Amino acid sequence: NEELYTKNKTIIEGLRNAIAHGNYAIRQESTIEDTLIIFENIYEGKTYLKAEITIIKFLELMDNTLEIIQEYLNNEQSKQKPKTK
Repeated sequence: NEELYTKNKTIIEGLRNAIAHGNYAIRQESTIEDTLIIFENIYEGKTYLKAEITIIKFLELMDNTLEIIQEYLNNEQSKQKPKTK
């Protein structure tokens, strides 16, 4: 579904931008299970994405996608290596 793909891509890019530019905060709650990470993708003073997720859910997300992320990073790294003769 093209619409769902575009929506997910926008969310992922927004989260990446928020992390890359340091636009995130941690809101401590009474337990670690309730503590939130708040991401904001801000460009030229305009907020394009604001998302909240519990720390536990964020860590689960990272754990569940670690293999995919590592494969992507390895592919990107191999593209940047100079070719030897």
